Amino acid sequence: MDDRKAAEELTAEAARQAPMLAQAQVDLAMRQIELSNAQKDQTFAQAALEQGNATAQQAKSQAQSLRDAAAKLVADKDGVKDQLEALVATAAKLDKEVKDAAGSADLAAGSYIMAMSDYRKFQSELRDKIEPLNLDTSDPLQKIAKDERASALLMWSQSAANQQSGRVKLAAADALGAADIAARVAVQAKAAAKTDIPDAKAYRTQATETFTKAVQSAGFGTGIDVDKMKWIGKSLEATANYGLYLSTNSPRALDAALQARNDAATRNPLFGSAPGQQLSWIQKAQ
Repeated sequence: MDDRKAAEELTAEAARQAPMLAQAQVDLAMRQIELSNAQKDQTFAQAALEQGNATAQQAKSQAQSLRDAAAKLVADKDGVKDQLEALVATAAKLDKEVKDAAGSADLAAGSYIMAMSDYRKFQSELRDKIEPLNLDTSDPLQKIAKDERASALLMWSQSAANQQSGRVKLAAADALGAADIAARVAVQAKAAAKTDIPDAKAYRTQATETFTKAVQSAGFGTGIDVDKMKWIGKSLEATANYGLYLSTNSPRALDAALQARNDAATRNPLFGSAPGQQLSWIQKAQ
């Protein structure tokens, strides 16, 4: 009887513990599922890490290959370094040629100034000599003493010479400006070479000064005889102002060029703005 009672108590206790056991079994099953998921996540994370490492290594290898290729491109024969050195040499040669060409034009302009001075002196001395003679106004000597056409032509020739000098300097400024940009790009490419490009800005400033002189001398000349050929001066005034516009990008200079072109055309139809006419290339940008 004692044994039966003990068995009944154990059975009752087991019955009481059954729900707790079932809950523990459920919890165990959930933890096993979580463990399995965690193991899968770890596998995925490890695979992602390995993939990331492989990608990083590949990117590093590609970057090194690109650096090697870039270094080869810079340093190889006819590469960036050699081309930069050739560019610098060409710029130095251009600088010398520009100085020679512009110098010749500047000397020509100076010669016209001296010729103008000599002609004025001649006219003054001639007037002094003929004034006591009381010559008739139709006398050739009287006409020469008062004729301003030669003076105007000398000043206009000076304008043409100054414009030639200005165009050379402006072309040099544009070319050397482009060369300077190329040199700076080459330096960024780590081309270890000389990059001494002559100063493009200085040439542009000189061009502006020269075109300004050309504008001033082109506007010279008054009188009935001069007015008959004033289209020459007006056409030179138009081209001088247009050169000033190109060197300064000044809208005022462009307007002055267009006005002078139109003034030239009123005196000589060949200098109009229609296609094929002498100054038709002076136009506002479209």
